[in-house]
Amino acid sequence: MDRRGRGEAIDAGVRDDVAIMEKIPNENENSFSYWRGMCAVGDKPMVFLVLGATSHAWPAAITAILGTSIMPMAAIRVLTLIGKAEGRHVQKREQRYIVFAAIFALLGAALAGLWHLHTPRVIWVSVLSAVMFIATFAVVTRLWCKASIHTGLWVCVTVFLALTVSPLWWAALVVAPAIGWSRVVLKGHSWGEVGVGIIAGAAVTAVSYQLFLT
Repeated sequence: MDRRGRGEAIDAGVRDDVAIMEKIPNENENSFSYWRGMCAVGDKPMVFLVLGATSHAWPAAITAILGTSIMPMAAIRVLTLIGKAEGRHVQKREQRYIVFAAIFALLGAALAGLWHLHTPRVIWVSVLSAVMFIATFAVVTRLWCKASIHTGLWVCVTVFLALTVSPLWWAALVVAPAIGWSRVVLKGHSWGEVGVGIIAGAAVTAVSYQLFLT
């Protein structure tokens, strides 16, 4: 093999190695995905666990957790299995609409369940805030951009708890930039989409609090 042939073979080998490396998940990205996944599971029921403890209304709190967290996660899993969504993060913008529709239906079921229980006003408002949250992000996704639900939800939950339970919850907002950063690192969102998520999440809580709790 002449010098030119050897050079082309080396270049081809390098390209193959690069292609293989690009397919191997980065260890740090796996770590980010794991911890962000844990937060995604935890931030939604967190608000109801706190409200259930402070209001001593555990049946209502558990019903709310089922309707706003466990069942939606199960629905996303089913949609993933039948090919309507790709993973729990639903990164493709066009796939979010069917997920939003499924979550709306489950939130309606949660509200129906709460109707038959002794449900404190603050739990009612928190579930209504979840409905407003999904509606807001559905509209933003349709008309503007794929706003970061992960970041927006964390802001929505912590602001709600700060306004209704204890001002100490304001401190939890320091986690929001880290969540946003993880979504950008994982290439799930741009910084602009993270910013829109933060603003939308805060706005939902502010509006629901003003409408129903003041």
